[in-house]
Amino acid sequence: MFRAKEKLRTEKIQLGFPTENDLVKRLDNVLHIIYLLFSEGYYSRTQNQILRKDFCIEALRLGVLLTEYEKTNRPKTNALIALMFFHSSRFNARQNEEGELILYEQQDEDAWDSELIHKGVYFLSLSVTGEELITYHLEARIAYCHCTKKDSVENGKRFYNFITSC
Repeated sequence: MFRAKEKLRTEKIQLGFPTENDLVKRLDNVLHIIYLLFSEGYYSRTQNQILRKDFCIEALRLGVLLTEYEKTNRPKTNALIALMFFHSSRFNARQNEEGELILYEQQDEDAWDSELIHKGVYFLSLSVTGEELITYHLEARIAYCHCTKKDSVENGKRFYNFITSC
């Protein structure tokens, strides 16, 4: 940190907020990095842990921060947040007491966090505005279907309708 600050000072580098064009270009990279952070937490390979909730929560926090700024509150931002909320809703059902993974089919749906599912639905509904359809939209919709296991056939129909309406 000290060396970075010193270099900025000695080279007289001025930090400033990017232009709107640059901001839009950079948003994709920022969203990708946030998704990588979440993914590392969700399927962690560090510290002998499968699930690193702290990484996932930080990724969600950063994503939600982006929605609080008008220029970065885009449909793709909301789609990524929806995806992360849907996956986070099943944290408590993914592992048993020994820390072993529980397959989706064997997960106890009562252990799923319905509040996080509702937040995911909220952000997913915000994500369908606009003209752009990206992978976060598709992944979020699939993740939503996985949060409603009981209605999987009906969700498949809704997913098809969602895709064809975009």
